[in-house]
Amino acid sequence: TAFEVIFMRLWATGRLPYIADAEALATPGNIARMVLWTLFVPAWRDFHFYFAHRFIHIRALYKYVHSLHHRNTDIEPFSGLCMHPVEHMYYFSCVGPSVYLYMSPFHLMWNGIHLLLSPAA
Repeated sequence: TAFEVIFMRLWATGRLPYIADAEALATPGNIARMVLWTLFVPAWRDFHFYFAHRFIHIRALYKYVHSLHHRNTDIEPFSGLCMHPVEHMYYFSCVGPSVYLYMSPFHLMWNGIHLLLSPAA
């Protein structure tokens, strides 16, 4: 996705700090941080999704943005991703902690895969 391309470019050019996998597994403290961030992703996803979803159920946003999702009649595993572009921005903004927190690129990928597969679950 575009998010992955942007993040990978920022990490490769050194504009966005990250913890390399070799460093993440070098000390017991870093291993604990790696495990905690890995467990944090699903908890953050649930928290973020709940409040973002409640926000787009405000009447004005629902009428122009979120109603498209509810009008979908094609029932398949990924029909949950049938959204207005504005709604996609809210949904995929969940990867935000990868910008602000010193995390491994693994966590961005774990969060992104979780974002893509959750609607099918």
